[in-house]
Amino acid sequence: MIKRISLFRLQRRSPEDIQKVTGAIASTTGKVPSLLDIEVGVNFSDDAGAFDVVLTASFKDIEALRVFEQDPYHASVKKTVFGLKDNSVERVVVDYAHKTV
Repeated sequence: MIKRISLFRLQRRSPEDIQKVTGAIASTTGKVPSLLDIEVGVNFSDDAGAFDVVLTASFKDIEALRVFEQDPYHASVKKTVFGLKDNSVERVVVDYAHKTV
């Protein structure tokens, strides 16, 4: 299984924009066939280095992740997330092979 963790930091942390980001990401559930599972969370920490939103996604294999990256619905979500009016979004990503220990 492949896991992707994406962290998003909004320049302007308004509740409305955080809701737009989380709603857009969560909307991929059932609309992107290669996506097995998704979790979306909002940070509650006031740490200066904290990010605002986290996505954890699961895929069957690397090929499924690649299909996800090319999916038209996923592209529309990215457009929503990175196209917030008067706001910019920073993202960091980690993709890894998940093994139960």
